[in-house]
Amino acid sequence: MVDNREYVLNQLSNAFFKNSITSYLYVKGFIEDFFQKKENNHERIVAGIEDAKKRGTKFGRKCMQKPHEFEKLKLEWKCGTLSSRNAAKQLGISQDTFLRWVKEDE
Repeated sequence: MVDNREYVLNQLSNAFFKNSITSYLYVKGFIEDFFQKKENNHERIVAGIEDAKKRGTKFGRKCMQKPHEFEKLKLEWKCGTLSSRNAAKQLGISQDTFLRWVKEDE
């Protein structure tokens, strides 16, 4: 992430506080505090994810189970009597998923 503290500070100072050093310092302190909290939060999240992975927590979506008809439709597709698009439609999945499952089985 690009650190744009000075840009934010200048934009806020120019917009709200014309030529006042006190208000400039106040806004600068506020922005520094905001970015520090943001960095700390990010570090906490990353550390939490690493700890969870060490404990064996699984992230992401669970894999879809292959229907029982998959093997029959795969054989028809390999014989050339059925297109991958039609096989996927019969299974209620996308064509890419059907082709990925075929590739995984090989």
